[in-house]
Amino acid sequence: MLFPACARGCIPPIQVLAFFIFGIICVLSVLVTHQKVSNSLLKIAQVRLRPHNNASATNNVTATKDAEESKARLHLLIPATASNKNLCRLLLSAAVLNYPVPTLINWGTKESEDPYVQHLLKVEKTLRHLKTLPSDNVNDLVLVVDGYDVSFQLRSDVLIRRYFAINEAANQRVASALGSDIVRQHDIRQTVIFGPDSICWPYAGGRRPACWAVPQSTLPNHAFGPYDDTELKDAMANPVHARPRWLNSGTIMGTVGDVRAVLEGTLDLIHENHTTDSDQWYFAQLFGIQEYTRELLKPSPSLPDTESIDIPQIKPGQKTEFHVGLDYESAIFQPVGYNADSLRWLWFDSLRGAGKEVQSSVVNVSRAFELPDDIITSPSPFSAVQRSHWVTGPEYNHQKMGKNASSLPLDLSWKDLPLAINIVTKQTFALIHYMQEKNKRDPWWKMMWFYPYAKALLAESVKAPKAPIIDTPVDGRIWWKAGPPHLAKPVEAKKSSLGGRGGAWSDKGSWLPWDGFCKVYDVDVFGTKS
Repeated sequence: MLFPACARGCIPPIQVLAFFIFGIICVLSVLVTHQKVSNSLLKIAQVRLRPHNNASATNNVTATKDAEESKARLHLLIPATASNKNLCRLLLSAAVLNYPVPTLINWGTKESEDPYVQHLLKVEKTLRHLKTLPSDNVNDLVLVVDGYDVSFQLRSDVLIRRYFAINEAANQRVASALGSDIVRQHDIRQTVIFGPDSICWPYAGGRRPACWAVPQSTLPNHAFGPYDDTELKDAMANPVHARPRWLNSGTIMGTVGDVRAVLEGTLDLIHENHTTDSDQWYFAQLFGIQEYTRELLKPSPSLPDTESIDIPQIKPGQKTEFHVGLDYESAIFQPVGYNADSLRWLWFDSLRGAGKEVQSSVVNVSRAFELPDDIITSPSPFSAVQRSHWVTGPEYNHQKMGKNASSLPLDLSWKDLPLAINIVTKQTFALIHYMQEKNKRDPWWKMMWFYPYAKALLAESVKAPKAPIIDTPVDGRIWWKAGPPHLAKPVEAKKSSLGGRGGAWSDKGSWLPWDGFCKVYDVDVFGTKS
């Protein structure tokens, strides 16, 4: 017998040996499995970190640890041929709220007496400037705003975060409406945002796609009162109570590559069918044609009676998808036209009474409003004077900030300042656009939170050290203010760094110092002379 007999209750030696061998096999199996899992996880990580090979101009850039490798820029373009007080107010608001030094499009050009030529130049010159940018700028963001009826209210970091949030929500809506397969197949997405309008203008009887083909607003029905604005004719008859759902061309934001494509498509429409001298007509028409072709992709398209509308004639191979959408709730762009009664300046400090109006005698606002988190976490209103954790480079020296720092209330936060808000959409917007309400520019300028401190803030803002707009990646990138335009010569770039009170760039690459074209409007901008 190989093994002796075992008493009752004991384990035979052959079973012990079997258990021992089985245990060794289990241990080896675990080790092999662990190695396979580790290799698989490594491969997954490598795939996730590997940038996607996609030709789209607006794909997300993979975040890297090195901020410079993931650097992206925000450009600010302002069509303006000459200076006036409203342009200088816009430049001041941009400077104190950490926007890039703007480039003035069509600057110094004599306005043509022919409206067609003038509006053509606005589109053409903006496109020409974007084409001068280096190829690595295609995924940068560009903001284009009218020069004589816009003012900023919130910092550029809030604007950038909201831009991506608005697009993300829009892309989810279109994927839900059309299906993910259709969206991928036709490259449907939103990357270019226009301001909203409460009317379709020019109206031209409402027959064109710009009027009837656009989507309904994301705001709930009856948001502006007990009026049904679903039908075009009802909205046009009562625009004050209509939800904004039409395109306004006075404010545009998007990637450089896609804004360039929108401008090219708009120019094609102008050349092919000159109908009016309004550039908004063509931008809105491009948006309408896009939405019409998107509607046709649905299983059951919903179109009005064809006898009452003009159906666009789409040519074979014609580009109709331009990735355009609207800021329906005015998180970024707040037009004043038809919305003036919904705009208020409110305190958000609980000691002053959160949600209480600055001038309570105008109207009694009983609803409670809270300051959004993206404003609360934004650098303080007077961060140009303070050592911000976003600043890069050598340790900041407060003494170099100059005498203006002592005149600013550095202890105040965003909750301590009056901010304009749309009490219907409950959005504290990034900028205000005075379309159709030019008479409100003067009185409302004095309501802007920075107006009492404008002179000191401007002086300190132009001396602020270089720093990213946002210190953490947004869309996988660290965002910076764009530098001098590509056409600027070194001697012009040197002029821009000589201090003073800042200024702007011309689209020809020349530096325009503040004192050269805005000093004459100091009383209108600051309330006092220099």
